[in-house]
Amino acid sequence: MTNIFKIAFRNILIKKKRSLFIGLAIWLSLFLLLISSAVMNGAQKQVTKSYVNLQSGNVAVIWEDTKKVKSSDPSRLLAIQAFEAEKQDQNQRAIHRLETFVKDHSSEIQGYYPTIVRNAQMAKGDMVDTGKVFSLTPQYKERLLQSETVKMDQGELLSEQNHSVCISAAKAEADHLKMGDTVTFDAVTPTGATNSVDFVITGIYSDMAIYDNKYAFMSYDNAKELFHFDDGFFDMGKIFLKHPSQREAFAHKLDQYFTGDSPILRAESSETASSFFTTTSTLLKASFDFFVIFLLGVIALGIYSTIKMNLFGRMKEFGTLRAIGYSRFQCFLIIFFEYYFLSLLSMLAALIVAIPLVLILGHTGIYMGSGAITTILGGESVYPNLQIEDGIIAFLTISLFTMISSIGPGLKLCYQNITDLMLKRQRKISLFTIFFRRTSAGMAPRSNQGKSVGS
Repeated sequence: MTNIFKIAFRNILIKKKRSLFIGLAIWLSLFLLLISSAVMNGAQKQVTKSYVNLQSGNVAVIWEDTKKVKSSDPSRLLAIQAFEAEKQDQNQRAIHRLETFVKDHSSEIQGYYPTIVRNAQMAKGDMVDTGKVFSLTPQYKERLLQSETVKMDQGELLSEQNHSVCISAAKAEADHLKMGDTVTFDAVTPTGATNSVDFVITGIYSDMAIYDNKYAFMSYDNAKELFHFDDGFFDMGKIFLKHPSQREAFAHKLDQYFTGDSPILRAESSETASSFFTTTSTLLKASFDFFVIFLLGVIALGIYSTIKMNLFGRMKEFGTLRAIGYSRFQCFLIIFFEYYFLSLLSMLAALIVAIPLVLILGHTGIYMGSGAITTILGGESVYPNLQIEDGIIAFLTISLFTMISSIGPGLKLCYQNITDLMLKRQRKISLFTIFFRRTSAGMAPRSNQGKSVGS
């Protein structure tokens, strides 16, 4: 076996031009696979991160009307169906029970953020637009910034200045607003009354997905004042756990706790709260992987043809090996390991180029455009992220490539007669017929041979 490895590796080094040509084709395949996987990982992570941090938390605490909306509805957590004002006492009791539960399970909870998320009119002079008020606490603000869910262009996400607001760059451009401008928010309270409060723009955040650019971030106290909410009331409560993997069990436990008294409040894990966002990111990566597999299949056909032509030109070489005593199987192993070693070298080269590129682009991002595409990618830019399993998949892919590309041409070459190989004369043979006959000969004749000997 050692000699086979040596011959296979020597063939790579001796025929540098041939090895480089085939190696480049394999390198390109692997490079495309690694980069595309990294880009889709980045898009999937971005959509999931934005959804969890802005919409659901690890566990979403919602009101009974929201529970009635199908989880497949993408607007389920964007167009909040909040509490019913006429059930004031029941609402207050449910919120008190929630606060008690959160306190009792503080060892499991990283953060609990009661959030007001409601539409309001935003006006300045003749400009009138719709903004979605999104309340923040200082702790929630830090989470959004540290996780880079929200990135700032100018100013602060949550200013210490009273009656301050932070809007998106897209909203600022569309409504001709800038830092320091005063805008009036007109809101409808839960009782149906209207209220107006002036706010100063103290922050402008970078554009995200088109549905996230509508948020107008302000303090919880200011949002509570704008909508006339009582202390502790919210449109949705977001619970972030110290161990997010336990979100399903925690949500079930909290929901059982609610329904044991009065099901005005309900709890759902991030997967259940909006299946649209959790499945969309997964389907996005799966659909792109299908495209990549198709592309790699086309490249594999090219590599297969290249190897087939290459082996045809080397018939005399393998005829000589057969003549000096190498078996068909040993010759096939030489062919297989030659291309397998070449594939591994190409994979190493692809990793050497892809990893630094992904690290750079993971920091700077790849601008993909604005508008509708952001609903799929979760933002205007994608930040590639290469994972260990991507390398494993690439290794398995290239192993499969080598096997598929070499097994057919290699075996057909090895099953030629030695004289045909030496004369570079290739006969048309059927591997299926050869293996079928050999299998039949290995099974059936034994009984006949026994009879013959006995006779």
